[in-house]
Formats: sequence, structure tokens, C-alpha cells
Amino acid sequence: MKVAEPDSEPPKTKNEMPMIHVEKPTVEITPEMKISFLGQVEVIITPDKTSNARLVSVKAQQSAERNVYDCGTYLCLEDRQILGVIDEAIGRVQDPYYTFFIT
Repeated sequence: MKVAEPDSEPPKTKNEMPMIHVEKPTVEITPEMKISFLGQVEVIITPDKTSNARLVSVKAQQSAERNVYDCGTYLCLEDRQILGVIDEAIGRVQDPYYTFFIT
């Protein structure tokens, strides 16, 4: 029986995608720019040690029929501190979720 070394990487499947390295956006959100409330954080997934980012899922406050956020939209806190960029919109149009990576 072979035992993995503690510092070795876990086994991977044939089609497993490599973990990504995410850079924090360097854009500045100025007071003149309009910001709006996106929704509540539902899930935060912390990956293994090969990635520097956590995947965050946010349940949108409003239906995408009224307000759609595109992939690439910058996300910030109320104090305009940048969190990340929308990576994907998932779920029903009436009840969307948005995912992004935070470093």
C-alpha cells in the first residue's frame, strides 16, 4: 500500500481543471460612480492550497428581469473597497445567483 506524503498534492481526475490564480482588480470606484446593493452572500468555498482565491456565491436581491449584472461587473463594499469581478450568473432569471472569486 502506498501512502501519500503530507506535502504532496491530492490525486486528480483525468479531466479535472487546474485551480486558477485570481488577481485582485486594480480599478478605483470613485464617489461619482453609482453603486447598488447586489444581494446576500450564500456560500463561500475555500479551495485547497493550490489557489489563492475563494469562490463566493451571492443571491441577488432583485430578479434579473429588473436588474441584470454582466460577467465582468466589478463588486465592491459600501465603502467602495473592491472585492472582485462577477465570474458567472447562475440560476433562474427570477432568482439569480452571481459568483465571483475573492482573494
